[in-house]
Amino acid sequence: MFNGHKLDAKHTFSSCTLPEFDKIMAIEEPTGGAGSNQTNFLELKAPVLETTRDQYCYQQGKQVNIDGLFGQNKVLWNLEDRDKRGDQPENPGPFETDKQCSWSPQGTYLIVIKSDKVEFIGGKAMTPILTINEPNVDSVTFSPCESYIMVYSPKSDFPYAVWNFKTHEKIREFDQAQGEDGNTFKWSFNGLFIAKITKKTVTKEVNLSPTKKEEDGEEKENIEEIDIEKTYITVYKLPTMEMTQDLDGNKTSIFVDGLKDFMWAPHANVLVYTSFPAGENIYPRCTFQDMPTRRLIKIHTFKDSIDLKMYYHPQGKYLACMNQFLQKKTEKFSAELFETAKFSMGSIPHQQVLIQREVQTFHGIIWEPHGGNFAIHTLSKKITEAGQKQFSNNPTRNGVDVYQVKSDSSLGFVCTKVGFLQSEKIVEFYFSGAGNIFTTVELEGTSSATGKHSVHFYYIQKISNEGETKTTSQTVKKKTDALIKEKALAAIDDTYEFRKTQRHEITDRKWYAKWDHFGRYFVLYGRKTSVLDKSAKSIKFYNMFGELLNFHHNLIALDGCYFRPRPLDSLNSNQLKKLKKEYKKKYEKMFKDEEQQEKKLQSDIVKDKKKKIRDDFLNNFFIPLR
Repeated sequence: MFNGHKLDAKHTFSSCTLPEFDKIMAIEEPTGGAGSNQTNFLELKAPVLETTRDQYCYQQGKQVNIDGLFGQNKVLWNLEDRDKRGDQPENPGPFETDKQCSWSPQGTYLIVIKSDKVEFIGGKAMTPILTINEPNVDSVTFSPCESYIMVYSPKSDFPYAVWNFKTHEKIREFDQAQGEDGNTFKWSFNGLFIAKITKKTVTKEVNLSPTKKEEDGEEKENIEEIDIEKTYITVYKLPTMEMTQDLDGNKTSIFVDGLKDFMWAPHANVLVYTSFPAGENIYPRCTFQDMPTRRLIKIHTFKDSIDLKMYYHPQGKYLACMNQFLQKKTEKFSAELFETAKFSMGSIPHQQVLIQREVQTFHGIIWEPHGGNFAIHTLSKKITEAGQKQFSNNPTRNGVDVYQVKSDSSLGFVCTKVGFLQSEKIVEFYFSGAGNIFTTVELEGTSSATGKHSVHFYYIQKISNEGETKTTSQTVKKKTDALIKEKALAAIDDTYEFRKTQRHEITDRKWYAKWDHFGRYFVLYGRKTSVLDKSAKSIKFYNMFGELLNFHHNLIALDGCYFRPRPLDSLNSNQLKKLKKEYKKKYEKMFKDEEQQEKKLQSDIVKDKKKKIRDDFLNNFFIPLR
């Protein structure tokens, strides 16, 4: 009678009869051996660790399809015969989903959301690995370590729920405040912390005027109660989901006066946030704060700033902060650069890049994923030079300026200008992770409604001027200045050129484009203009040089196309150091044996072909043996 009795929210009492117990105990458990855990891990990570192809998924309505790309060489991708190739592995799926599908951060799982549950599909066969029975889920956000998930269900009593993914256990639930959505919570780089902005309204008595006369003639202070909104950053630590402690050991949120935005550093447990504190002589600032110690690493202030926006390098090497400020009642823009590869207390190198243009709209700062190049995309007034030809009457320039940052042993943290693109109608800009390669989407026409868009592929070519010098010119300020007869020499800086490799027209009216995580492939696909849009869309894949590799045509209700992520590193820092020391001793013999086997295989193939030709000649053409 106690079978199925609920002890608490997480435990249920179960009972069975003795004969049933004997049957259960008689079943032999499979023994996987010493390598079973490793085998299961490799089976789960098989699609991510595969080197012959790169997987991607695309969603049509409620159907999710998975496919793959096979290398960069266009010769290997014969578009006419690609379906006849026999070496293509069979693609898993399709799968059904009610919401937008997505990949986990390391590409281990495909997240499929249905009306009554969430499925996590993975492994070599792409089968459901884990299922969470949560109804009306809108989105699922993995921690970067793939150990925890944040489930967002806006229609439930507690819309936010944090789960331990490895133990399949719900850790904590949260209510939803006004203005919050599925992106309210933000994970730290290693998944040990999760944070959100918390707003609280407090009532404060304010003396509006010194005195107020009553009817009897007495003077009384004019005090009124007003509501003041205070902003905090609330940080929770995993796996307990308890609030972090301050320096006194109290579990409190971090109060930030005039908080605008915050983000985690991509490589360290450091909070970076911008704020506009209230009060006179208190400037807007960008703050770096270590967690969980809450020690302030650096506070950088910006005088006369009216807006700040942060753009972090994907690897955490640099932070760029767009600063919009007033200078003599004129709005100016600058890019404030910080070198954050290594955080040291009170010392973060800083450089300022002042945009020498009359900026009308600041589109953004785009970082090169694995390098030191970055681009500033702005809509600004066109700068005309004497004698320069003008091919358009448009007074504005929608263009891009490219810069480079690096750490020099003698000069420190420096920023140099690479150059600016000649095109004046750039709509989008994308850096490739391969380095010194980028793409632009440009408008060909007067307006986006009637004009056509095209995608252009570029690579940055460095022109080295090492060893070359030039004669410096003398600038005479006054007629009485002495004339310098000795000619001084100065070194010529390296210059760069932007070489265009390919250009393709965009046929879809609404489109989306992006590079894969390592910059090997570029995808361009059409998207629905509305929910009722039933027109056919296309997906096109290009290599880093702009050559068409693969495509899908006539796709109805196309919602998106997503590359499967790969982990940046499968080994930790200690394992990498050990591998660098011992890789020759450990793998040299193995690679030589493989190389000899491949050479033997190739020589056997050549011998067989020669033997076949010789036998054919001797048997059919050689007269003495006929």
